[in-house]
Amino acid sequence: AAMRGEGLKEAVAGLREEVVREREQAAAAVAREREHRRKYEEKHQQVEALQQALARSREVLDQRMAEKQAELEQCEKLSQVAAAEAGDLRRHCLLASSSESALCS
Repeated sequence: AAMRGEGLKEAVAGLREEVVREREQAAAAVAREREHRRKYEEKHQQVEALQQALARSREVLDQRMAEKQAELEQCEKLSQVAAAEAGDLRRHCLLASSSESALCS
């Protein structure tokens, strides 16, 4: 009976050690999972910040493109006006030179 009692004590001690080891392993696994989750959240926040910065950059770029487009349209209008004025000036010069020719003859 004493031998059996001693065997049982050893078995119980062994089981207790196994339970302690399993608890430690579970605690370590939980700690690893928490660390992974923390890193994931950190990366997720970085991605969100980058997406927001990209959206702001796109807005600024779109605004600049609209401004440049308006400037280009204004330049095209001025170019058309200048071309029309140059044509008028050529006609006046031609008329003046033909008038001078008529006067000189």
